[in-house]
Parts: sequence; structure tokens; C-alpha cells
Amino acid sequence: EAEIAYVFGADLAPRAAPYNEDEVLRSVRTMCIAIEVCDSRLAEWQTGDDLTKLGDHQLNYALVTGDSTTDFRGIDFRRHPVRTLIDGKMLKEGIGCHALDDPSHLLPWLVNHAAARGGVRSGTVVTTGSWLGMHFVAPDSEVTVEFAGIGRATVSFPK
Repeated sequence: EAEIAYVFGADLAPRAAPYNEDEVLRSVRTMCIAIEVCDSRLAEWQTGDDLTKLGDHQLNYALVTGDSTTDFRGIDFRRHPVRTLIDGKMLKEGIGCHALDDPSHLLPWLVNHAAARGGVRSGTVVTTGSWLGMHFVAPDSEVTVEFAGIGRATVSFPK
């Protein structure tokens, strides 16, 4: 899955007053291009109930981060091109295809939710959801995700 991830560079401790969007975004050190590697330990992962899937980490197996930038606040994600390549060949591409237009809008909710549970620590990496869906690849494939003008992330799956 092609994703954007944010890496916090400051602790956001629990507090009574909610954090606002500007406070949260100022605490982010970098934004990264990421690939969520999905896998399941469940034989029937497609038909499992929600709690079983949750116990299986919602199909999350690994997170691969690639290029990053500290200058992310001016990016217009509603018009931003993204593409996924398998072994250098285009698999899927889209423009402005994140469900919330700008994935950073998820961060204030997360921080305020976490504030009641211990806060967010510096170094925490937060992914924000798939841009192009989940794609299955064969062993010995190389997957590259590119966000134009920002960068790329690449992962390979040896046999």
C-alpha cells in the first residue's frame, strides 16, 4: 500500500486542553513516503470477524519508509500524483486519491486521542492510510511507491 507517514519530533504529553492542528503539525519532524506491507497469519483473513482481524494487526506486517521532507505543509494532496510500480512497471497511479484529501488532518485527532492514554512520544511514526489500495505481488518482486516531487520508497520480496 502506498502511504504517507509522519514522524513526530517532539513529545506531546497528556493535557486537559486539546491540541490544535498547528501545535500538532509543528511537532512533526518529517513526512515520509511509505509502503505498508500487508500479510496475515489467518488462513481465512478475508472472512474473519473484525476483532480477529484487529488481533492480527489489521493485516499490517511491516512499514517501509523512504524519502522524507520537512517542508510538507504547503503540499496540495488533492492534486498530488502517486504511483505504484512493480519491477519498474506501472501497476497503478492516481491523483489526489487519499480519502481525506490531506492525510495530515488525521494527526490532531490521533494526538488528542493519545493524550488521554499517555501522549505521543518523539520518534513515533504515524501512517495515514492507503492511496491506491492493497496490491498482491509475487515473490522476487520489487515494489516502488512514488509521490511526485516528494520522493519514493522501495521494498523487495526475495524468494
